[in-house]
Amino acid sequence: MTVLVTGVTGLVGGLAARSLVARGLGVRALVRDLERGRLALLGMGVDIMLGDFDRPDTVAAAAAGCEGMFLVSTDGDRQVAQEIDAAKAAVGAGVDHIVKLSASDAGQRPYNWSVAHTEIEKAIRQMNIGYSFLRPHYFMQNFFSLLKVDSTGTNSKITLEAPAGTGEIGAIDAYDIGECAAELLTGKKPINDHALLTGPENISLSRVANVDAINSAISTASTG
Repeated sequence: MTVLVTGVTGLVGGLAARSLVARGLGVRALVRDLERGRLALLGMGVDIMLGDFDRPDTVAAAAAGCEGMFLVSTDGDRQVAQEIDAAKAAVGAGVDHIVKLSASDAGQRPYNWSVAHTEIEKAIRQMNIGYSFLRPHYFMQNFFSLLKVDSTGTNSKITLEAPAGTGEIGAIDAYDIGECAAELLTGKKPINDHALLTGPENISLSRVANVDAINSAISTASTG
């Protein structure tokens, strides 16, 4: 079985590709930049094809011979049209199961990304194929973007800032999202619905600030 994976130079797409390879599946990566694609997939034995969401014919060519597809793209004004066109092209080429990376608040809020994912999901549902929509909550990797470094004094001061108060969030590691995608594509059993993905428990930012990974990042920044 071969799976077409998009977004391999990004976080989740790259992890999904790795998880699929680890399960023994063939992976074909659709990339806009061959060099970046080769570097991202170095040593993985992945078939890399040049393509672009704005050129559905290249998506169809890459999807030929593939049974499944992991679909993810960058948020933006073209996202809805690009993902829908890419999905249609893949289905036309023979793909019968699309696993799409969506968002936890798809259909729940009026934000641009929520509306975009809702429209894409609706279009894929109407394509008469198997589908699985992964709606992850906050990525754990994003906590690092909240680190603020103040190097004005003799020692660097690092804080973790966000308007969360005592609130808790069901964050999930992007690795686990990739694993979920790979498991669904390996089993060839679409859920034909969406799945909300969270971590095993809700956590507060104060707890995040005390974990070893954050402390290690703080130590590295302070001594570097």
